[in-house]
Amino acid sequence: MLEVLGYQQISRIILGGIGVYLLARFIYLITFKKKFTVDLLMSFVAITTYYYELTLEGLVLMTLYAIAETTESLVERYAESKLVGLIRIIPEKVLVEKGGTAVLVDARKVKPGSVVLVRRGEAVPLDGILLNDGVFDTSIVTGESLPVKISKGGLVESGYINLGDPIRVKVMKPFGDSLLQVIVSKAREALEAKSRREKLVNRLSPHISFLTLAGFFAALYLGGPYKALPILFAGCPSAFIVASSYSTSLTIASLASKGVVVRGGVVLEKASEASVVALDKTGTITTGVPRVSRIVTVPDVRNKEELAFYIASAASASRHPISVALSTMSSKKMVPSKALEKPGMGLEALVNGRRVLIGSKEYMKLNKVDISQLEGACRAHEGVVYAHIDGVTAALCLEEEVSKDVAEAVSELKKRFKVVVMSGDSGARVSAICKKLGVDECYYELRPDDKLALVDKLRKKYGQVVMVGDGINDVEALAAADVGVAVGNIEAVTSVADATLTQGLRQLPQLLESSKSFIGGLKLAFIVAFAVKAYAAVSGVLEALPLLVIAFIADDGSTLASVASSTLVLRKHLPKPRFNLKNQR
Repeated sequence: MLEVLGYQQISRIILGGIGVYLLARFIYLITFKKKFTVDLLMSFVAITTYYYELTLEGLVLMTLYAIAETTESLVERYAESKLVGLIRIIPEKVLVEKGGTAVLVDARKVKPGSVVLVRRGEAVPLDGILLNDGVFDTSIVTGESLPVKISKGGLVESGYINLGDPIRVKVMKPFGDSLLQVIVSKAREALEAKSRREKLVNRLSPHISFLTLAGFFAALYLGGPYKALPILFAGCPSAFIVASSYSTSLTIASLASKGVVVRGGVVLEKASEASVVALDKTGTITTGVPRVSRIVTVPDVRNKEELAFYIASAASASRHPISVALSTMSSKKMVPSKALEKPGMGLEALVNGRRVLIGSKEYMKLNKVDISQLEGACRAHEGVVYAHIDGVTAALCLEEEVSKDVAEAVSELKKRFKVVVMSGDSGARVSAICKKLGVDECYYELRPDDKLALVDKLRKKYGQVVMVGDGINDVEALAAADVGVAVGNIEAVTSVADATLTQGLRQLPQLLESSKSFIGGLKLAFIVAFAVKAYAAVSGVLEALPLLVIAFIADDGSTLASVASSTLVLRKHLPKPRFNLKNQR
């Protein structure tokens, strides 16, 4: 069969088939997806070269186009399927009271009115009413950095982590309507509704196609097919596609070498157009772990080093976040000979034969320690925990730290962007951080849906929004922002974000600066590609070069020239790799 048809005929059939396929794909996309693509132009190129029996030229152009499309697909943003990882915080099976015993039940099948048991360290699986007092880490939902005590009869929501004794929760909402499920649902909706701009080449494709076809038919009418075909060859967009993909890949690879993960050129393009940067507080600006800022004692103790030694030693017996902070008060510590912790309230330890009490106001009252003279010793934005050692009572004032790197990054951002801070934490704490950073627009006590609404408000007020967060309470806002940037490595958060800063907020200025360089390099590449294509088209119309040479210059030549020019810009401004290969042996 092959011998009968001949290779030339087979090649023509392949070329014609490609043209028909591309035309059919264009018709499908424009009809059902309302999406105009360069498939119209490329199908016309294939069919035209088939008609004029320019098989080699047509197949060369189709091959280059296929390579360009494949290259582009390598840097496309992958689907946000990992968002479901958020639900893994909730165990598949939960303990439900039935007939005086506790049985394991699928969390999705637990009905309102049921009573579930939540052990220490577990997440509350469904929204409900607390049937006994408890202490919770609510940072996943609210961003609140310090543990929260909730009394019997209070509302608890899915995602709260139990820090104390086992608790009982009367379920008020089914699994699908509980908070974490709602967060996932809204994040998905925000991602779908997010006005993601198409790839730059696709946005230009109607203009490229119509101009090329208009030029082709005009030259065909005035000078015949051999003067018209160079215009058609020059209009093929492969050079633009490859230049876009190359610039994207080079920028992404350079950022990745510094620990900044970016998902595609669309993200870089949007980041280059941002007007406002919205920063979450806890975990993004601050570490989320408080430090002891002041110690106030009754009676007054001038030398507090010994006091700090005993408190740090006792605190080292507990893994509670506040205890971890207190354990850093002194570089010298000893292991307590005895330690008894009352979850959610405090601990008692024996250090070098001396009894040390550390805990809340309630814990001190429980141990008959008078703290009346110390109430109000700490400022409104500070947390407070009390300690008592051999007749000396101390109020330990806690505040969150802002590292020097973060402060410098925020200072750099303020030179080019409107910077705002948003948080689920208390107004006093958020305001104190904003004052330190010199940020004049701050929002506090925000729930996840409040942050989502705030992103829309900022967009209308200032323009495109870069949202930076680290917690699950930021997921909806990250999904809705023009550019969502995650700090850290929580899978459910990074899966929604457009970029991830693995080393913290200090990397954000580099990301935004690189996005500007990316756009500059891309524009230069397009200008150079257009110039080379124009040269090829003119040379062809004047019949100064053969058609096959025109095809190579208009496609390969313009591609190489655009890539080279883009490289010159990007290499100058992008971050350098972290390893110096010249010194390696």
